[in-house]
Amino acid sequence: MSASIVAALIGAGIFAKDVYAKVFGENKEAVALKAVWSRSAGASQEYVSKISPEAIALHGEEGLQQILADPDIRMLVVVLPPAPALEVVSRALAAGKHVIEEKPVAPTLQQALQAIQQYRALQAGPHAPLWMFAENYRYEGAFREACALAPSLLGTLIKLDLLVDLPMDSRNKYYGSQWRRDTAACPGGMLMESSVHFIAALRMLAHSLGLGEAASVSARSTHARPDLSGPDAVVGTVSFAGGSAPASVSITLAAAHVHFSLRAVGTAGTLEVSRGGWGGSRTQYQVTWVTVGDSAPQQRSLGFSGVGDEFKAFIDLVRQAATKGVPAVLGSPLELVACPEEGARDLALLEALLLSGARGGERMEVVQVPQAGAAAK
Repeated sequence: MSASIVAALIGAGIFAKDVYAKVFGENKEAVALKAVWSRSAGASQEYVSKISPEAIALHGEEGLQQILADPDIRMLVVVLPPAPALEVVSRALAAGKHVIEEKPVAPTLQQALQAIQQYRALQAGPHAPLWMFAENYRYEGAFREACALAPSLLGTLIKLDLLVDLPMDSRNKYYGSQWRRDTAACPGGMLMESSVHFIAALRMLAHSLGLGEAASVSARSTHARPDLSGPDAVVGTVSFAGGSAPASVSITLAAAHVHFSLRAVGTAGTLEVSRGGWGGSRTQYQVTWVTVGDSAPQQRSLGFSGVGDEFKAFIDLVRQAATKGVPAVLGSPLELVACPEEGARDLALLEALLLSGARGGERMEVVQVPQAGAAAK
């Protein structure tokens, strides 16, 4: 294959078909999709026949071994439920393959930390791989713009507010997903799987404003709809290590309408990233800000760009590693935003909120996830 990076797609479910089919198509000059693997023969065969006829369809253990042993395949894009995804990621990294893994990074923080420690140990070897964690909210133009604008607009920061109302019902294509309801294999179920997105955005904004990492939380959780995995809502507060301004967090999957709002409020201004709500668009973000003395708020509309932008960033990172060597790119801004530790930090904050909710609002410390495999506190 003539493209510079030969890849395999691991997983052929809804997200792989709806999102990654487009991503591979947009980047076909840079990435050649050689193989599509799924746990069942039918899913990979359907993907290849309908979407990527130039690829081969593989399935099961034999098919996975074939991909891992193929010297042409340099990168795996893993789009699986978190438990089987983490197993495939670990095997691929051990085989020297670069990996892009869709969120969440692992079913639990403990499993994430163990896998990251093993990954970092591999980087001492001559054929060190890269593990790139795909959390598209970190690459969305709306959140990046908010993080760039907020520090100069707000004056003294007072608070952050994260509000997410989602209708996880028959209108949502993921409503029928069984693994998202399996709270044994995926603790937190649907709420965990979806909320890591929102937690990532909150952490981004907090970092841009100098708050650092989340330190402690207190929360309450509820289970309003029996057709959803429980809990289906969590409401709480977050304290940060680097400042006195707290964050409120309110997330539910049991709502009737979509409303997303991430706000930063200061003594000199307010900034908000929003989607949905009363009269708002569900198909793009609005970044709105106003400062003392402004006659009216300023606003920008930004479409969804995160998945495509992050994939291009990952391609750039793999190319840099091929040219300079993996050690040269470790710790670079491009690698740090893509590293699996970021996914673990999202999970650490969300697990703390859910655990506090399960314990009736008990204050919980957030596990701190260091870089490069050092022991967690």
